[in-house]
Amino acid sequence: MTGMDAQGGLLVQLIDSIEDGAALYDATAVLVKFNDTYRQHFSLAKDFLKPGLRFEALIQTLGERGFYNQLETSVEDWVARRIELFSRGARRNEFMLSDGRWLQVDFHRLSSGETFVITADITRRKQTDDELRKSRNRLRAIFHHAPMEISLKDKEGRYIEINRNLQSLFNKTEREILGLLPGDLHEPGRAERARTHDLAVLQSGKAMVREEVVRDNGSDKTVQMSKFPVFDEDGKIEGLGTIIVDVSGIKDAELRLRQAKEIAEQANQAKSEFLATVSHELRTPLTSIKACIGLLGGVMSKHLTEDGRTMLDIASRNCETLLVLINDLLDFEKMISGTMLFDLVPSDLGTLLFASIETNQIYAQAHSVTFALAEPENDLWIAVDEYRFAQVMRNLLSNAAKFSPAGSVVHISADIVDERVNIYVRDSGIGIPDEHKDRIFERFIQIDSSDRRHRSGTGLGLSITKALVEGMAGAIAFESEVENGTTFIVSFPRAAAPSHVA
Repeated sequence: MTGMDAQGGLLVQLIDSIEDGAALYDATAVLVKFNDTYRQHFSLAKDFLKPGLRFEALIQTLGERGFYNQLETSVEDWVARRIELFSRGARRNEFMLSDGRWLQVDFHRLSSGETFVITADITRRKQTDDELRKSRNRLRAIFHHAPMEISLKDKEGRYIEINRNLQSLFNKTEREILGLLPGDLHEPGRAERARTHDLAVLQSGKAMVREEVVRDNGSDKTVQMSKFPVFDEDGKIEGLGTIIVDVSGIKDAELRLRQAKEIAEQANQAKSEFLATVSHELRTPLTSIKACIGLLGGVMSKHLTEDGRTMLDIASRNCETLLVLINDLLDFEKMISGTMLFDLVPSDLGTLLFASIETNQIYAQAHSVTFALAEPENDLWIAVDEYRFAQVMRNLLSNAAKFSPAGSVVHISADIVDERVNIYVRDSGIGIPDEHKDRIFERFIQIDSSDRRHRSGTGLGLSITKALVEGMAGAIAFESEVENGTTFIVSFPRAAAPSHVA
């Protein structure tokens, strides 16, 4: 056996141990040996793929059976092309198969005239290459069409890539700009600042952002310059990138926003002062008017006719309504300005509730309802501002009276759960519709009722009540069902009785 024959004989022995497809053809292009992977790669011809088969016959059969994907020429021309590649030992022949796979075939011509063939399924590599190509195309599209100026420089500061916006800014083509330094395109001051910024990024290896006012077409504009290092495969800095964004519009908008905020704050302050002034100015004469009406309706009522007393009653109720509205406006102003103060002291709940019932009987009488207090079984103490607590109960009791049918009873009770004292105000009125439940504590919200009785108010009562309760470390909630009434629950932490009481 000659040396060349020995080489071919060695390949015959090694073919079965090769992972890729492998085959050996003799000097006359007759198949001598192949492995299982080679058979799998040419599966459409596996029924006649065996030693003794000529290479030409294999290619002819594969072409006729549609093994290859969309032949550019006739089967005869394709076969002739494959034989020509085989005969000269061509490498890296890649083609797509009809089933979508990609196959690479390498022909190795031995000095003995034999041909050693290696086949490899490169479908995954092709898919990866395709994804990389698509990714590069997408990145280049973003690079060139992003609404900003983008450039890449080498470590010396020479431009190696620029996008179209930057080309338009310089009014030069990419070919004219590549290889230039900033000093070739900018005035000296700006070029020096750019180089200083570049060096800082190259030395730190970190991205940096700065703003600069530049002159462009005769006017000043503010730009934001973001510079970042570019690393090679070994993690070493090989250059840097720059993104320039015109933020003049944002700066102008920020300025307008600050100015609008200042104007709004001034208007809000003026509004607050107006509300406070008007409310105080109205409350003083109204208090005097109410006192006079009370005097007329008291000691002087015997001199009045029935119609006169009726008119006094109407005037008294309207004065009370106006005073409530004014007080609500004042409290609302304190609430939104954060100036509402609380003087929290331990207070006996039973005493507080009894006083609230007595004070608010006017609402019960006006709407022909009854307040019924279930006194707490045990002494319960809570730390509250007594004036503000009375205001909370006034709002809850007046609402319960207004929205309850004539002749009904509003129940007031209290208990203790997990060291929290709960106060319940339960009416049997119209209830709160589901669509209003999420907004019941919002400002200026009023719930429409199904009856025709007039109910005045600012829509601030429950919003103020919630703020008062929470300002005293409490919580407020409600349970309601349309036509079956509403129960408001106010909760406070239980407090210890003062030492002189205990």
